[in-house]
Amino acid sequence: MKIGILGSGLMGGALGLALSQAGHDVAFSYARDQDKLERLARRANGTAVSVAQAVERADVVLLAVHWSNLDDVLSRAGDLHEKTIMTCCVPLNAANTQLVVGLKESGAELLARKVPEARIVAAFQTTPSEVFA
Repeated sequence: MKIGILGSGLMGGALGLALSQAGHDVAFSYARDQDKLERLARRANGTAVSVAQAVERADVVLLAVHWSNLDDVLSRAGDLHEKTIMTCCVPLNAANTQLVVGLKESGAELLARKVPEARIVAAFQTTPSEVFA
């Protein structure tokens, strides 16, 4: 399966490596450091691409960004029509000290309203990235 990973930090990197080792074709995108992104892609025998390229080629999109970057990454994603988006994003504030969503709706429900043309699957929010190493 072709998996486009939006967010190449701890979770995106760990899940991307695990998915690659399971035989999936992974494309990494959205990192603060392009060199780190390319090293991660090489390590996973994947590719480093733009967010729009990762989405375009993907059968499934893994959304693994900090909640504060959600709108930015979605603005770069391009066409999400009928894409399956698996999100591991936890809706925390920038300081990671409290939930900004979750008392009356989940982060996945909010994401589904932002991209109603996509199918949303929430996964891995309660699993730390170190578990996947």
